[in-house]
Amino acid sequence: MIGDETRKKLQDIVTGALLQRLEDHCTTIRNLLCESFKTGPTIKSEFESQSILKKEQCLFLKSHAEKEGLWRTSLPPGSEYLTRGGESQVFLAADNRHVIKLNDAIYYASWGEYFNSLVIHNLLFPNTAYSSGGLLGMYALLSQPDLFQAYILSDPALWWDNGYLTKYAQDKWDTGTCKNKSVYISGREGEPYVQMGIRDMETVLATKAPSGLHWKCMAYPAETHSSVILKTAYDGLKWTYSGYSAKEIVFHPMNGIIVKEEPFKLWCRIDVPVVCYTTNGTVPTAQSTRMQSFNSIVNPSRLVIKDLCVRVKYDQVATGDFTAREPLTPVQQQKKLKAGGFRYDYYEGDWDKLPDLSQLKPVRSGIMDKGFDMDKLPARGHFALLVKGFLEVLKDGYYVLALDKDDDLGDSKQYTRLSLGSEVLFDYDCLDGSCKEQSFIVPLKKGFYPFHLEYFYKAGVRNMQLVYVQPGINDSAPDPL
Repeated sequence: MIGDETRKKLQDIVTGALLQRLEDHCTTIRNLLCESFKTGPTIKSEFESQSILKKEQCLFLKSHAEKEGLWRTSLPPGSEYLTRGGESQVFLAADNRHVIKLNDAIYYASWGEYFNSLVIHNLLFPNTAYSSGGLLGMYALLSQPDLFQAYILSDPALWWDNGYLTKYAQDKWDTGTCKNKSVYISGREGEPYVQMGIRDMETVLATKAPSGLHWKCMAYPAETHSSVILKTAYDGLKWTYSGYSAKEIVFHPMNGIIVKEEPFKLWCRIDVPVVCYTTNGTVPTAQSTRMQSFNSIVNPSRLVIKDLCVRVKYDQVATGDFTAREPLTPVQQQKKLKAGGFRYDYYEGDWDKLPDLSQLKPVRSGIMDKGFDMDKLPARGHFALLVKGFLEVLKDGYYVLALDKDDDLGDSKQYTRLSLGSEVLFDYDCLDGSCKEQSFIVPLKKGFYPFHLEYFYKAGVRNMQLVYVQPGINDSAPDPL
């Protein structure tokens, strides 16, 4: 229902009164025409007699446009032609964000009437302000899809020209592609969804959309053409960037040794709606197995995990390599072993990489028991540790050993090499400061395993520790070793 203020403005437009408190170009030019030329409604019998007035107004408009810097000396090239609507030809502007409409007002007796029609349209349909943005966006997607990566269209007038764009989409998508593009189309639930032509376009999308086009149509209940854009902006952006995460994919164990046909538990941090994985080295798709927080994995050779985003440029991929072998064999039970901790040798030196510790004399030696604290070692940088002993395994099963890192403490430069018997589990060099968490799964049997750890700390924050998870423990918080 039209309010009193709008009624008053309509009356002013029709009678030729000047419009106040409106500063857009259309209103300004309309007011200038009203001030300079006689205005009023034109009946059909007077149409031809107005041609002289129309020519005078044309000269007036050109002079005003040149004075205000609004005159265009040339039109965009034919390659930028978009469409024709009524008497208007529509071109894409050079900034790829606006359009230029070429109109000779052939259906209007005077330019004053033409600008009156524009102002009336803007008054009655403020959300469109003489632009069918959704209609233009759909046309751009169909005719020049590379203009944008993503399209969000709020209640577009797809009914225009008897559903021209819906028919155009059927023909275009039979042969064309829209690789790595997305379009979110909203409308109002019920009859408006049909009247605006959105349901017909949804049907075409469901049957004809190219494989590289991600699309979604949404009908909102209890909304108006003016209000639906608010939900569209939020939901459209949320959907368009669905799957985006500033965090890398994190999963444990990241590599290791597994026993054929014996499953193991894999934990993955799920930050995005869709994460899929494969176990044979192929790149996951939406049809691949969905990753959960805890997963039972069997016989992987190369694990590939992928965040699936609406915009594929934000997809992330992580991999892990696993070798199928028999469990590591423990050594014979050792005599004279004393429980309580590994033995360590502590070295200092101005090194850029881990030296051959067998050729050096330790500055300090001792037992790495519960009272051991690396922060109490004398050097603040450039020191090395050699840790030896026997690791007692109390039950058969999969064990996960990890280098845990506290990201909140900052970066560090260090090197870690860990072996059980002759099997190297970690050989991790992050002396460039790019330290990240590392984890390795290994099947062990009950018994004793020679433990050998070489650690070189160069600089930064000492924020990594060696931790482990025992068989049957699904908690993502492991115990310190």
